[in-house]
Amino acid sequence: MVTKRTARYFAKIGFYLHYKPPLRGIVRGVGGLAERGRQTVSQLAKPVAKRAAPRPIQEDEYAGTIDKSLDEIETLLKKRGFIRNLLSRLKTRDGDPEVGSWVYREEPRAEYQLHVMLFPGEGDTVDVYAHHEYSSVNSDVAYKHFSGQALDPKRGVEMAREKLPIGGEG
Repeated sequence: MVTKRTARYFAKIGFYLHYKPPLRGIVRGVGGLAERGRQTVSQLAKPVAKRAAPRPIQEDEYAGTIDKSLDEIETLLKKRGFIRNLLSRLKTRDGDPEVGSWVYREEPRAEYQLHVMLFPGEGDTVDVYAHHEYSSVNSDVAYKHFSGQALDPKRGVEMAREKLPIGGEG
């Protein structure tokens, strides 16, 4: 179990990585390379820290499919204010890892965040999964985030469908 102190520590690291120069620019600039690093670290954490190890995605987190390539969707996510979620626990679907983890916050210190996870769809499409949760980079609520309190797939799916062109909408 994550302690409150540890949660605050990781929240501060996440905040600086995602929002403070020069780290913000570096993290956002390395894109897919950073995503692969996140996947590797999560896999390595499996025997050491259960809460950091990969977890299967849940069916109720499925928001829909976007009829665009992964590169097009990542460009769209950036334009709509999402940032790559590098400290997220890796999600898997049928044992295969997600190909992207992104987060939307109204502001850097927001209490809540929309977390979207991307998986390859059929052909040139991407399946989107989502949940609404406490922010991982706000040290005031980080413990609630890391302990999984108030994780809300239904609200996350609704928000993802409002913000993204799922099923040709958005």
